[in-house]
Order: sequence, then C-alpha cells, then structure tokens
Amino acid sequence: MKTKRNVLSLPTQFLRSKKGNVSMFFGFGLIPIIGMAGASIDYLTASKLKTQLQSAADSAALSLAHEARAATAAQLQTLGQNYMNGAFPLSNQATTPVVTVTGDSTNKLVTVATSSVVKGFFSRLMGKENSTIHAAATASYVLN
Repeated sequence: MKTKRNVLSLPTQFLRSKKGNVSMFFGFGLIPIIGMAGASIDYLTASKLKTQLQSAADSAALSLAHEARAATAAQLQTLGQNYMNGAFPLSNQATTPVVTVTGDSTNKLVTVATSSVVKGFFSRLMGKENSTIHAAATASYVLN
C-alpha cells in the first residue's frame, strides 16, 4: 500500500519540487535561441548570395551595353541569360537565376533584372523553405 501511495504522489512531488528549475528554464530558453541563430545563418547566406547576384547583374548590364548597339532584343535576352549563368556561382543553396533584359534604344539603356530562389537550411525547420532574392542593374551606352 505504501508503494502505491508513493507512486501516486510522484506527480505532486514533481510539481512541488524546486530543484532543477534553472535547468528546465535553460532547456526551454535554448529552443528560441537556437532558432534565432539558425535564422541569422540563413539570412547571412541569402545576403551573401544577393550580393553575388547584384554583382553578376551589374557585370551583365555593362557587358550587354557594349553589345546593345548591334543586337536585337532576343539576342540581348539570350546573351544576358548566358552571362548570368556564367557569372552567378551555382551552388546547392540557390537556383539558376531568372533574367529579364530590356533595351531602350531611345535613352540608350540596357536593364538587367534577375531573381533566384535561395534554399534555407534552418528556416525549413520553422516552415519556410525558400526565399527569393532580386537584383537589377542599368547601364547606358553610346553610339559611335
């Protein structure tokens, strides 16, 4: 009978006990801290890839401005996609960039707009698998 009473009183004893409260609160507090650290790592990865995407878009716009004098809109689009495929480093973290090239012969401008999907690592645990990054660049050209 005494054993049965001891077993039944265990939940009450557990709730009344003051021992180990720090460990319990530390354990519960560790969950959001790890989540925030993971989110910051995903943010830094996306930020680094956005910088690389912007650099590739800038280079593509400058290169296409040189070609814009003699190329058609379709040729500029193909050249822009090929240039971005070569200039943006492919990794397992981002998809191949989608590129839109527009040429404005009136103002002598070439605009490159691009986007890529970045795959999160830690953010997948929180339900957000992907983030989209965008970059745009405009370059002007002079007819000789």
